[in-house]
Amino acid sequence: MRKSTSNRRRYPADPMAMFKTLNKIQPFTPEEQAKLTIPARLCFEKLRTGVGQENDFHLLAACINVTMILSEKIDPLAVKVAIDARDACMRLWHRFNRTGLLGFDGPGLQDIPPALDLHDQLMELLTPLQVAEAANEVNNRMQAGEILQ
Repeated sequence: MRKSTSNRRRYPADPMAMFKTLNKIQPFTPEEQAKLTIPARLCFEKLRTGVGQENDFHLLAACINVTMILSEKIDPLAVKVAIDARDACMRLWHRFNRTGLLGFDGPGLQDIPPALDLHDQLMELLTPLQVAEAANEVNNRMQAGEILQ
């Protein structure tokens, strides 16, 4: 008995598809949370102590941008925390362009830690799929010119 060519699959079925989907909708494990939250805190600490570099700033800014997008769906107070941290990062970046030194001002040192705490809580509560969608939204807003690159 011959099989019709139209009934054949063009590609083999992925036996891991179910597990890939489950990994996207389950919350982060504690190890994954640590991988997502500790680097941002280390970058902030480097920038706070004056030994930070541009890469540290960019990683911290990316975390704050994702936090800002995720907090838009939660609460206006969470958005305010993220926006204050974003503004602190922008002041740091403008100072870096003027003076060549990376360092926060006084209000910036106060605004970043609450945003990092919010980022930590969001990584604890949300799924990888939600975080990936927020990162895509950050990229879309960067290309539209709403968020500075």
